[in-house]
Amino acid sequence: MPLSLRSCCLAAPWLLALAAGSLAAQVPAESVFVLELVPVQQGNTPPAFRLVDVLGRGSAVVQNQTVFSAMTAIAVDPRDASQVYFETSGSSLGGTWSSSIRGLARFGANTWGALGREASERLDVGATKVFTLRGGQLFAVPKTGGANLAIAAVPLAVDLVAVDPEVFVLLQTPGPASQILAVNHSNGATRTLATYPPARAIAWSPTLELLVGTTTGLILRIDPASGAITNTTSTSTTFITGIAATRFGTAVWTDGTQIFSELLGGTPIYTAATPILDIAAPRTQSASLMPYGTSCASPGTVTFQFDAQPTLGNAAFRVGLRNGAPNTNALLCLGLGFSFSTVFGQQLPVPLQSIGLGTCLLWSDPVLQAGLPLNAAGAADVPLGIPNDAALVGLVFGLQWFGAQNGANAAGLVGSEGAAAQIY
Repeated sequence: MPLSLRSCCLAAPWLLALAAGSLAAQVPAESVFVLELVPVQQGNTPPAFRLVDVLGRGSAVVQNQTVFSAMTAIAVDPRDASQVYFETSGSSLGGTWSSSIRGLARFGANTWGALGREASERLDVGATKVFTLRGGQLFAVPKTGGANLAIAAVPLAVDLVAVDPEVFVLLQTPGPASQILAVNHSNGATRTLATYPPARAIAWSPTLELLVGTTTGLILRIDPASGAITNTTSTSTTFITGIAATRFGTAVWTDGTQIFSELLGGTPIYTAATPILDIAAPRTQSASLMPYGTSCASPGTVTFQFDAQPTLGNAAFRVGLRNGAPNTNALLCLGLGFSFSTVFGQQLPVPLQSIGLGTCLLWSDPVLQAGLPLNAAGAADVPLGIPNDAALVGLVFGLQWFGAQNGANAAGLVGSEGAAAQIY
């Protein structure tokens, strides 16, 4: 039986053992940040913010969020993938906010006020400034706070993307057609790239090109210097309302209800219960902990606990289990693979009914396993110190907990969701 609650411990060499495996088959722990429409009322904390895995492995509601005002747009800092910005448009606390994202998709501290207290329709972030569209004007404010200044008139603007030293503004013009206006935010100089099919969304790709999502479901790749369309991709989407590109250049887009990834063609990676208002993706690499898949545990049991991101040289990094059955045993599984299990010899996720785990699924290849006892609170922590070895930067590994639960199935075990960890 590949999975058993055998007792062992893992020291720092566990990571080097994983790193020695084939890195060519790794799947980056990439996700797109999603803003969903939810009702706003006092004390309401619904899932307005969500992270969706670009390979369709699952999604996670961002924890510690409070929906206090109607929202319109989100953006990820191009220099720090753990920092997000969002725009609120309601009468309560309208304006531009920022927040940090911590391990397992949790909000850190919010910042509001210095970035501007006037509600805008769209926003994006550059190296040092935050840019917003409001009433046919393009505004800029330093990320550190200061005057929120109008830098260009942009009538009929519907979206924007900051690519220093310019901001590319997508305009819907009569015709119907669209134009892209490039605004130099340092001196206010403008240039018009060209006229394009009607479009609603624009983004920047690390492949050094603009991505434009049209109202007929086409994705245009555009040279930012000449304005020439270098590639046109047809999608199964009839109307693209938002578009983003991961740091690898993978296009991700939405039709306002579903999200699609270039890696999976016409198959949606996520379907929302309420309208999707905006999406954004990180342009830089960062340490991350991304939940994916589903748990087969009862609500509130066998959950992950992290107190820090998996940063290089973090000797104190550990993986915790919480809300397990008190004074029982648990098993932590680790591996590189997210698509194929070398232990089971089949594609992930692997159904575990054959070994008595009922409806439970295995989400990560359990190359290494650590069995340990839970305390009276149903908790345990496994130290997984990360060496200060530059060869580990970008390494992605998967995690999953299994814990004892009497009567759950023939094996008396339940499993958590998976978690994809990336070292940086």
